[in-house]
Amino acid sequence: MGIIHGDYSFITTATGRLACEKPNLQNIPYLVRPVFCSKYGYFLEADYSQLELRILAGYSFDKTMVASFLAGEDIHEQTRQALFGDKPKDEKKAHTQRVVAKTLNFGIAYGITPIGVSKSLSKELDRKVELGEAANYINLFFNKYPGVKQYIKLVKEVLHRDGYLDTYFGRRREFEIYPGMYPNQLEKVYKEAVNFPIQSTASDLVLTATSRVWHKMRDMGLKSKMCAHVHDNILFDLYDSELEPFLKMVKPTMENIKFDWLNVPLKVDFKLGYNWGELKEINL
Repeated sequence: MGIIHGDYSFITTATGRLACEKPNLQNIPYLVRPVFCSKYGYFLEADYSQLELRILAGYSFDKTMVASFLAGEDIHEQTRQALFGDKPKDEKKAHTQRVVAKTLNFGIAYGITPIGVSKSLSKELDRKVELGEAANYINLFFNKYPGVKQYIKLVKEVLHRDGYLDTYFGRRREFEIYPGMYPNQLEKVYKEAVNFPIQSTASDLVLTATSRVWHKMRDMGLKSKMCAHVHDNILFDLYDSELEPFLKMVKPTMENIKFDWLNVPLKVDFKLGYNWGELKEINL
């Protein structure tokens, strides 16, 4: 039995996301995770739910998306309904529709195109999704969330005007864009540009949460450890005797981070277990 220490860095990615190497703990396959066992008693995984979608709602000021998050509604169901109407009684069909909705919800934040939607859904649904069908889904999505369409339009305008984008927190990224670029080159730049403010802000938020929870653990005199950081979630190794006070602290600390422009609530999901591969959801 031994302990693995990954090396983390937040200066190797353009968005400020933490990168990990030697080994990359953010890329451990789920089938391998059960071999990672808690040293002190329990692993707790704290995962920001739909973080990038919530930040997209903040940047786009889309009224429908903001209202859904404020009401605690299922954003994927809202999108499914916009694409397909009433929920079918057939569970398989309903599941397929939800897969399409989730693909659109998360894909739009990455500047996904009809080609991207077609490829992604063809793989997910195990059938050929034509470009026309994919384009129709995107149009229906923008009809549901027009603020998101306006956000993407604004990003492209700023990109052509300035050649760079700034996040709310001042992180700047320059993009190579010039007259005469091939369409596929320009599309690649657009994808990265649309996602940059969203992913970079998500990074800043998770890093803020990481810092605040660590300081709270220190102030409480806890001996439990923060042991891994995987995109939007943080993994803790907790002593049994410290479990209860830690659980009372971590949820409000992570969910009550307020940015004055973020007009939707944050939500954190928690899983607990003895090893990393067999964590079960718990309600706090």
